[in-house]
Amino acid sequence: MQNINLTQKELKEKPWWVLVVYYIGYIIVGPTILGVLLVALGGMHDQQIEKMVMSIGIPVLEILILALVVFLSKAILVADKEKLPPKKQFFLSILIYWLIFFAANFIVEIPIALITGSGTSENQQAIISMGEQNLYHTAFLVLIFAPIVEELVFRGALYHLLRRKLGVILTISINSLAFALIHMASLLTGNLADLIFILAYITMGVMFGVIYHKTQNIYICMGVHFIQNTIIFISVIIMK
Repeated sequence: MQNINLTQKELKEKPWWVLVVYYIGYIIVGPTILGVLLVALGGMHDQQIEKMVMSIGIPVLEILILALVVFLSKAILVADKEKLPPKKQFFLSILIYWLIFFAANFIVEIPIALITGSGTSENQQAIISMGEQNLYHTAFLVLIFAPIVEELVFRGALYHLLRRKLGVILTISINSLAFALIHMASLLTGNLADLIFILAYITMGVMFGVIYHKTQNIYICMGVHFIQNTIIFISVIIMK
């Protein structure tokens, strides 16, 4: 069932712009601009320039994308805020749904760990490596950017677009696959050995989708996502 607090115009227009900003702006245009800037400044042959461009450019890009996605998702944020349960019930809901989320994810990750011997995907290894280089940027990316932007993109924009035409099961299925693929950049480099981890990310996507379908509240999804990523961030600190 769609969020009845959203107007038909908002459901038709704003979600598309959120996807454009995320997929084209964040994944294609932003990195391309940084690459051009890197070449123009001679950073391809100078590690100091490369480090400076990336350490400044990437956070600026992420902050810009965060601001745009939040602005374009204002209708969903306002509508779901009006439906928030009392504070105690809100936090209890987040905790309960996270426990269910964690249990489902844990069950899937056990065979993956047994097969791979590590249970750590290339995406997770990249986060650990990032944490070793810049813990503050990692904290922003994992604890703020990902829970807000990814939920507004996948459970906000993409979910509403799909639900206009499809049933719940198909909507959550496509949504979870899109969510998984965005975390599997390793496949673009030909690392097919990392493909098994797509099962874990699909499971996460399904759980987030089910939570949103059940609660019809993006803030609860953000809360669950935040707790899960906090655990990841703590592991980054421990391994640092």
